[in-house]
Amino acid sequence: MSGPVNPFPLDIPTKIDSWDKLALLQYIDPSLKLTADEINKMVQALEYLNNNIVTGGYAGNVPLKLKPVIVDHGAAGTTAEKVKNALNAGANYPLADGYTQWLYTNRMVLTNGTGISSTPGGPQYAVITEYFYLRKKIPLSGGVASLGVGGTEIAVSDLVPLPPIDTRNFAPQEFALGNIGSNTIHGAVSLGTDRSTPNTATIVFTATQDGVEKAWLYEGEQENVGSSFPAVTAGDFRLFPADGSGADPTPSPTLRIYKEYDDIDKLLIRQGEQTGNEIILVIDAVADTNIYFAPGQTKRWALYKYLKTTNGTLADYRFLGAPYATTKPKQTIKTDNFTLDPVDQDTTIISEGKICTIDPITKTYPAAFTVAMKNDAGDTNLVIVPKTGWSYQLNDADAVSLTTGGSNVTLTWTKGGTCTVILKGSTNKIMIDGGVE
Repeated sequence: MSGPVNPFPLDIPTKIDSWDKLALLQYIDPSLKLTADEINKMVQALEYLNNNIVTGGYAGNVPLKLKPVIVDHGAAGTTAEKVKNALNAGANYPLADGYTQWLYTNRMVLTNGTGISSTPGGPQYAVITEYFYLRKKIPLSGGVASLGVGGTEIAVSDLVPLPPIDTRNFAPQEFALGNIGSNTIHGAVSLGTDRSTPNTATIVFTATQDGVEKAWLYEGEQENVGSSFPAVTAGDFRLFPADGSGADPTPSPTLRIYKEYDDIDKLLIRQGEQTGNEIILVIDAVADTNIYFAPGQTKRWALYKYLKTTNGTLADYRFLGAPYATTKPKQTIKTDNFTLDPVDQDTTIISEGKICTIDPITKTYPAAFTVAMKNDAGDTNLVIVPKTGWSYQLNDADAVSLTTGGSNVTLTWTKGGTCTVILKGSTNKIMIDGGVE
């Protein structure tokens, strides 16, 4: 079975609609016809994708080719730079049409424990394989896209590093050097046996120095040390103090879901075992009066964080969420005349026939302030204290400007009337919608 065939370039000439075709098509619904302009746009889009978009990200059913690249790992630079240099200077390598191109290089390194050895009792080796994805769109030259001599040169940015395969042993290692006399630890290690010191492993060297047994933590960047490798320095080692001093502070525990309780009562009763460094899951939080579960809802779990206070109530916790619940709206009943306050944000207010005042002079309302109100008794008033730069808008009427020192605006709030008051602090407009006239 033959492989995929590349149809590009399409070589489709630009289409033109004749006048008689346009005359016939003018009364046909656009969803039922395809014009020359639309065809030309589709061809342009396909050519653009071919010239600019690589087969990256989602590989799906796109096949891939793997090419090994031989590099000098001892040379300066990153592995990607070495792969780039080797490809550009190497023999011409044609790319397979319809395939994604992956590149890889192998690195032979020392390892601790059991690895690969050519002789019994000899050094143990591991292999690190580093992969790269070629994302550059390589142009055709003579009908062929290729890399290397006679082909297209690539840059490091054209190579996407992929997760490597590292077969080294990353278990903690302790290397005993024996008696090193008055020699320094870095001197003894640099002149000693070749050893593997992976950056992600805990490496400890022990030795008797000037008659005293000591231990050092290796903190250097070199992943191989010994006589065959560059010398390490004093800064690559940290001495473990013999008297227990010099220890670093223990890091704070990470925040995690650590405790789970059946209900709110058990959450509060067992507060003594909570540290404040965990997220707490309550399976049935229906007793939390601050959240509401609809009748019949069985998924009544909620998340909390302990605040390290000891009131023995839910005030000791921060509510983090309950996906199947809704936060109860704030409600208040006004039995005396009242002035809307910033703390009334998102509140439902029941007024027992009392006067409501909106005062932007003495109150600093937030940029988006909204309350829903109902007058549950006799007719009363809604009063606006004027302030220069502010305006009010009643229902669908035009906005009316206000001036500081002018007369208060008194509106009638009818019995049983409901209204929504929105204060747009960003534009200084008071919007009143509903049973006010």
